[in-house]
Amino acid sequence: MTRPLSDYYINTSHNTYLFNNQISGDSNPEAYNRALRAGCRAVEIDCYDGANGRPIVKHGYTLVKPCLFESIIRFIEPNLFKTSPYPVILDLENHCSIEQQHEMARILRQVFGDRLITEFLPTHDSSVLPSPEDLKYKVLIRGVKIPRPTTISKLFEIGEIDYDNNFFNPQSKIIEHHFAELIYFQNVSYLQYQNEKDNCKCKN
Repeated sequence: MTRPLSDYYINTSHNTYLFNNQISGDSNPEAYNRALRAGCRAVEIDCYDGANGRPIVKHGYTLVKPCLFESIIRFIEPNLFKTSPYPVILDLENHCSIEQQHEMARILRQVFGDRLITEFLPTHDSSVLPSPEDLKYKVLIRGVKIPRPTTISKLFEIGEIDYDNNFFNPQSKIIEHHFAELIYFQNVSYLQYQNEKDNCKCKN
């Protein structure tokens, strides 16, 4: 497992938080442990504003019961590497306000500490991703990584974000800088294989 991370297929879970069905089930921390036990190394977390400044995880505007973002992060932390030492990728679909993005950043730093990788390893070429071997027992965040004060609506125009929730309003959404600093992989559109091969070597 010494090739760049991009050379591997990664066992990935979509809508990981769903414990039952996609319409009226629950957002449940145990769903993440189930995915990790099954061998997933990338899981998805859909984040929205919750009451009292506490971000929640839910399935868009459905009847799925939400769960606190912090509960999920703290619940999965001891179970990340029980089935594999290789890195876990948290795919954060961010629908939160600036204030609650800041709170998510605080939680992620507090819970994962130095296991959270936010920059390229100093011994590596920045155009090539590290290998799974280099990233053992580490956590990586995937999301929108942009300089302040670029807005998500601008990213929609240039095609760098592909959220498919029809109810998501991209207007005037800004990525909070403390949150953006934690993101290792940024979301980009996939056009066609040859274009990606020629132009998208590595984006951090």
